Amino acid sequence: MGRSSEWSKRTAGIQKSVLEKWTKQAKPQDTLDLCQLLNNNLAATVANHPRRFVGLGTLPMQAPELAVKEMERCVKELGFPGVQIGSHINEWDLNARELFPFYAVAEKLNCSLFVHPWDMQMDGRMAKYWLPWLVGMPAETTTAICSMIMGGVFEKFPKLKVSVCPGQSNQPKEIPWFLLHRLLGS
Repeated sequence: MGRSSEWSKRTAGIQKSVLEKWTKQAKPQDTLDLCQLLNNNLAATVANHPRRFVGLGTLPMQAPELAVKEMERCVKELGFPGVQIGSHINEWDLNARELFPFYAVAEKLNCSLFVHPWDMQMDGRMAKYWLPWLVGMPAETTTAICSMIMGGVFEKFPKLKVSVCPGQSNQPKEIPWFLLHRLLGS
């Protein structure tokens, strides 16, 4: 049995998969070059298998002006419906004012943002029992979305489309509480 048919057998029932790649820390221009290479590769893969894959762009988020430029290319030229960003950008939480021009363009382009946790604490007490993944990833995701909600991102950009990485067991019950708290102000 070939690799292709084995892959198809294991993924039976999955209509489409999202393909995404992203970077963490690098010099802005180097990261832009890498993002363009990765995004071009993703676009080629999606073009070869359009019924199976959807691409999410990779951006040099540590340089918001370059991230805007590449996001525009991802949406307008490569046809991606969205991009993936990390749960924070170096020392910035996702409510950093430096990111507001990026959010403004994402909203204007109707570009979906997929927030994925990264850079969890991996040492000390967190080094055991898969805690970086069991505790760290949900904490990163929760911190990211809370910074956006309570930091005013959704008030400033009400049409911004944001999704967070699924699978964290604490989110289904916690996020609605934060939204209700924010809306009611209590």
